[in-house]
Amino acid sequence: MMTISTLASASFNLYLSQKQKGADYRFRLNVGNMLQAAVFLLLTVSTFIKNKPAVLYFVYVMISVFVSSCATSFAQVGVLALVNLEGPIYANANVVGNAVAGVLPSISLIVSIFLSKTQSDRDREVSNYFFTSLCIEFLALSLIWITYRYKAKAGQFQMLSSDTTLELDDESTLEPEEEHVSFRELWHILKYVQITIFLTLSLTLTFPVFASNVLSDKIDKKYFVPIAFLLWNLGDLGGRVITASPWFVLEDQRKMIIYAALRVLFIPLFMMCNLQGRGGMFGDFIYLLLQLLFGLSNGQLFSSAFMTMGVLLTSDKEKKAAGGFTAFLINVALLFGSVVSYIFVYLVSA
Repeated sequence: MMTISTLASASFNLYLSQKQKGADYRFRLNVGNMLQAAVFLLLTVSTFIKNKPAVLYFVYVMISVFVSSCATSFAQVGVLALVNLEGPIYANANVVGNAVAGVLPSISLIVSIFLSKTQSDRDREVSNYFFTSLCIEFLALSLIWITYRYKAKAGQFQMLSSDTTLELDDESTLEPEEEHVSFRELWHILKYVQITIFLTLSLTLTFPVFASNVLSDKIDKKYFVPIAFLLWNLGDLGGRVITASPWFVLEDQRKMIIYAALRVLFIPLFMMCNLQGRGGMFGDFIYLLLQLLFGLSNGQLFSSAFMTMGVLLTSDKEKKAAGGFTAFLINVALLFGSVVSYIFVYLVSA
């Protein structure tokens, strides 16, 4: 499932990043959300079908994962282009929204563990999960419509549609829409920021390995593991929220890279925890605090990188093209991180 998702996202992001001529980024955002809504609607309906053929249902789920990944690419490229054009505070709002989306499933999982007593309860929980996702997609589409309908009251959010007429006093400043911005140009401007994002995400993907394998002597695994995931996500959310204050934004690009690289020190600290119940130097409190701080550092670095990106890019064509470029590199970082995580799965199991 993760292989299909990652490869589909990386391939489609690469394709979209090269399709710059006449690109309507608002349209891409809307298409992404509508495709996701269709996927979750069909998944919700599928939960009511009894005695589903296992092989056919597996194929259907894999197709849903593929379509969902492509939809995510549409939405991701669209929203990154939009927030890059608008400025750092919009980039911060975008990454905070991502973090909120990470916190909610953890809370939902903990609640479902307490409430689900039978198999029928768990089936109902899956159905509710898909239906809730469907409602969120419709809410997102409604908020996009409201933002553009009342853009004057929403901070003059600029439309990026290809048919938008830009009224400028000096028409010579209008950049040709058809001009293509290459990856090489964007890399020259954003290389330190992109290296920071790559290091951050690559290391971050080790956290699920430890969150799933570090156990508590006092708390049942079915509660302790979701709590670890929740604390990491809360830390991630906190790291993104605090960067709304300029004091917490990391502006020095080289220091960002050093900070991102130093996060590797979390790994030996996690190795000193109670892995698979074999005992360790650190108890539950220290381990959960480490997860919180690991998430906090991820959120602060990720948000700072995105906010810095909009400042480094000087022209609208660069800001729009950077959306697809960044989305593609994020997928590459996630793919690399997922491969590296297998090494830690082996080390933890050894």
